[in-house]
Amino acid sequence: MFVAFLLRGLSLPAHEFLRGLLFIYGVQLHDLTPNSVLQIACFITLCECFLGVEPHWVLWRRIFCVKRQGRYQTGGFGCYVQPEVKYFDLRLPENNQGWRSKWFYVKDQHVDGQQFGLEEFRATSDLQPKISWRNSVSEEEIAATEPLMTKILELRSTAGMEVTGLQLIRVFLERRVQPLMARTRGMWEYSGRRDSTRISSDELKDEEVDNRVRQFTNLHKKDAVPKDFPKSPLDRDTARTEVIFDSFSPSCLSASSVAFCNAYLWHFVVSRVGSLLSTAAGGRDSPGSGAVWRHRGFVICSCSGAKKGQGPEEEGTRRI
Repeated sequence: MFVAFLLRGLSLPAHEFLRGLLFIYGVQLHDLTPNSVLQIACFITLCECFLGVEPHWVLWRRIFCVKRQGRYQTGGFGCYVQPEVKYFDLRLPENNQGWRSKWFYVKDQHVDGQQFGLEEFRATSDLQPKISWRNSVSEEEIAATEPLMTKILELRSTAGMEVTGLQLIRVFLERRVQPLMARTRGMWEYSGRRDSTRISSDELKDEEVDNRVRQFTNLHKKDAVPKDFPKSPLDRDTARTEVIFDSFSPSCLSASSVAFCNAYLWHFVVSRVGSLLSTAAGGRDSPGSGAVWRHRGFVICSCSGAKKGQGPEEEGTRRI
């Protein structure tokens, strides 16, 4: 675990959205960069505190793209806002010098009710682009998430009520909630200093919050950090009227939804899909033509006429 990740909203056990994201992209925790961790943390904060939904997988894919970054053994996987998408500016720095030198070991302990955890650490893994890195979003998924994209535009542009990227950072810092940590409930139910999802009941001083915001962004020591924002984040008092509990689950995929898929099943399907489909097809050595795994009408993994010895990465489709 890198200290930079901890400061930017990650604690263990990891949030199921983060675990699903790592699994789907086929990367490990140490492949991320501090900027990517902050992007994911702010995305979860946006969903829970301003959109009133669970972290939304299809919405994530509409906003972000991922790519290989440099040739580093650690921090080689980056998450970036797509150029054509109008999103919140987090004022991210071009680099975070020295972050790779500050790390510690921590064990991912099993928690009651948690079906899966982080993948086992592999120091020798070779990070290579995968099919799942492609940002393919169907027309049905676009239509289902359009209300959320419209609301993001309203949050950014409504005169006198604008939400900024710095506010997304400040919200989870002031609430002492780690967005990337598994929690018993969303931040829309936040109840104040005694809330059980806080990592500490101690309040951070404004000066300390300001310093952390500057540390995470390209703001300089002399730059003022906004403290007052016209649009208040959701909490326990507003959740009843503004939270969308369904989160469009019948129409699109959500990595945070247990009904979508748990990571154990994903590992079983993706790593052994050839043998599983082979067995289902009557013992053939390779998946049968047209063999498809689906969830609510969406293709999860398909193998179409794969040759013997080829897995889904070479010939099949992994649309998630």
